[in-house]
Amino acid sequence: MSSIQQWLTDLEKLAVDHSKFQAVALNVETQVLTQQELQEKIQQLGAITGWIQETSKVHTLDQQIFQKTSFILNGEWVQGDVKYAVEHLGRNQWELKQYQLQACESEQATHLAEKIVHCEVGAKSTRHLIYQRLWQPEKETSAPISQIAIFSGFQG
Repeated sequence: MSSIQQWLTDLEKLAVDHSKFQAVALNVETQVLTQQELQEKIQQLGAITGWIQETSKVHTLDQQIFQKTSFILNGEWVQGDVKYAVEHLGRNQWELKQYQLQACESEQATHLAEKIVHCEVGAKSTRHLIYQRLWQPEKETSAPISQIAIFSGFQG
């Protein structure tokens, strides 16, 4: 029995909402881009849902095309089934990660995804940000560890 199968079995025995957990296979692609390449990539994606922080403001997008107004610092968004995260590395370089999560049987899973809900920051905010916190087996002990949470969209 895989670690993820065992975790799901254990969760069923506990008094926790195990419906927020799902076995998934994760595929990650990473690119290092210049500012121009990043801008072109974002424009090619078309309408996205998420947030992008620039030096002057934070853009929240709901199936909208991103219009750059200043220097991009970081962001997270979804376009179709692909989730993205970008971070400025300095020296005209940005790291763009593309995540694809595929629900699967626990035997094929690379991670156990846990739905996490965060309140959106802001005086007029009433929405929540949805993330998938990914648990994977620690190499030596197979204990669950989480090193990443992936933005999945807005709620509310």
